[in-house]
Amino acid sequence: MSRLLSIILSLTDELIPYFRPSNRKGFVSLIFITAANSIPVIGVIFLKWNPFMILFIYWGESLIIGFFNLLKMFISGMIKNHKFFRSRFRETAGLCAFFTVHYGMFMLVHGIFIFVFMLLSVSMDMKKSGGNFNPFTAAGFLFPGRMSAIDLLESEFTAVMALFISHAVSFYIYFIRTGEYNFTEAGTYMMRPYKRIVIMHMTIIFGAFALFISGFKSALFIIVWIGLKIFFDLKIHVSEIRNYGFTGMPVKDKSYPRLSV
Repeated sequence: MSRLLSIILSLTDELIPYFRPSNRKGFVSLIFITAANSIPVIGVIFLKWNPFMILFIYWGESLIIGFFNLLKMFISGMIKNHKFFRSRFRETAGLCAFFTVHYGMFMLVHGIFIFVFMLLSVSMDMKKSGGNFNPFTAAGFLFPGRMSAIDLLESEFTAVMALFISHAVSFYIYFIRTGEYNFTEAGTYMMRPYKRIVIMHMTIIFGAFALFISGFKSALFIIVWIGLKIFFDLKIHVSEIRNYGFTGMPVKDKSYPRLSV
């Protein structure tokens, strides 16, 4: 037992300092990340969400990550040393368009994979219950029709909005407030999102396959599954703070301002 505890502590030791209230910037962003990612657990256990909708919730988070990354590219491309350069618009717009296309292709392929995965899941559930498979029934999970305000708040849309708010908070704290855009170029952010979303979706997809194969839909499984996603999210977020200080440049370069921790 002590061995297991020491392993857990070794995995989380770099996260602990950022959860201290005295570390205002790290504390705020990590609390928002944890809270926003915990909503699917509440939804599945208490609001009876379909567990497979978690895949679409976090696919939506990838869109959110891409959106804020695009904002970073545009702002950092147009502003340098607190000055706006209109002459940089064409170059910046070109890089933003290129990012939109290749990130959009990644999202499209991943979205198709998730949708097909869900169709297979619904098909197996219907066969077990003796019903006939209808693809429109599966699509109904994504497009439920008219919803009241209460239904909307109790739907998966709430989880997506919470994730949007979480990323908006990080965008403000580490990009706008620190003035990171004054010291970075648009191209700095071209490949930045992929490390986070690849690790995130590998965790989610492996969990989904386990869910699909075993049909193990207990509350404990959902908590462990999403808990792993939260853990890797926090690790990557803290790694970015430590490696870049959210200036877009390596921390060994002393000419750039650093985020105090």
